[in-house]
Amino acid sequence: MDPRETRDSELNLFKMEAEPMTATQEQEIRGLDIQVELVGLGSTNAGSIGNSETTVETRAAITADVSNPEYIVPVDRWRSCCVDGGLDEQLNPNGEYPSQLAGSIVTSESASELMVGSQSKPLSQITAEKTKLAVSDGIEVVVHGDTNKGKLGCAANAYLKEVLVYNQEHAEEVAGLVEALAGLSGLDMTKYGLGQEDVLRIIDQGAKAATNSQIIDVDPPQNTDIAVENGAQYVELDRVHSEQAVVVSTSTDYTFNGTNYSKQHDDGDGNPPQYFVVSLASYVESAFKRGQNHGVDAKDTARLVLGVMAFNVGVAKYIGNQNLEAAVLSVK
Repeated sequence: MDPRETRDSELNLFKMEAEPMTATQEQEIRGLDIQVELVGLGSTNAGSIGNSETTVETRAAITADVSNPEYIVPVDRWRSCCVDGGLDEQLNPNGEYPSQLAGSIVTSESASELMVGSQSKPLSQITAEKTKLAVSDGIEVVVHGDTNKGKLGCAANAYLKEVLVYNQEHAEEVAGLVEALAGLSGLDMTKYGLGQEDVLRIIDQGAKAATNSQIIDVDPPQNTDIAVENGAQYVELDRVHSEQAVVVSTSTDYTFNGTNYSKQHDDGDGNPPQYFVVSLASYVESAFKRGQNHGVDAKDTARLVLGVMAFNVGVAKYIGNQNLEAAVLSVK
């Protein structure tokens, strides 16, 4: 049996190995209902990435880009990469696009564990365990740096503890966005007895962990090395950040192919337009199925997922400027 078929059978996610899209499949995608809604990330963004201005024209261009069926592709749940808009083509073979979270599933889930865990484990141990678990479940984990900053080139990893503190400083704003994203991505918080006060507690615990040197026991390059030592792949991206928005996919099956978009909009200046991409709904579905297979209580999985959402919101706000918005993508 093909290794992926074995994994799919165990996790009940897919039944067949993905192959390059046929003309018929591409035609089916063009027949899907693709909707995009732009959502502001709040007034407290702290970074520099994003458009220089927000106008009717720039927002219309983003909506047209993200809703273009040419860039809508199946999501590959078995390859996890960062949300970075400069992913290499080698990371998205077979007409699929990797599942994306801030820093990859390992960084996002490690950050979340600091928010929802017992506070008895240091980051080094958490990263090792999250990497081993993902790899054992059949996920190809890719962590990255870049050609400019080396292993500090992934902002989600480089600023992990700063993002957790930042989230607490803007807790109400972040929690509101998390609640909205939960609803859009298929996580019914009320089903698990969770509300905004729980999200606020998660955010508060994350900030406390981030300021505890016994918990944050490794620096970002060391954290990357630990992921690689436990089965992750490391790549260095050669790009300059020029993301215009954060595409948040609320489809469990489809995502936005940011690599093809940038390639087709490259005018040769070495700085093509990009989009951050978060494969949120597919992650939520996979997280619950993986948790069930490992005997994890569903409420604990829900809290882990909320922590992942809080971290991804925080990363976007921490590195994005006041014009960076979320382009919420719905594909049905």
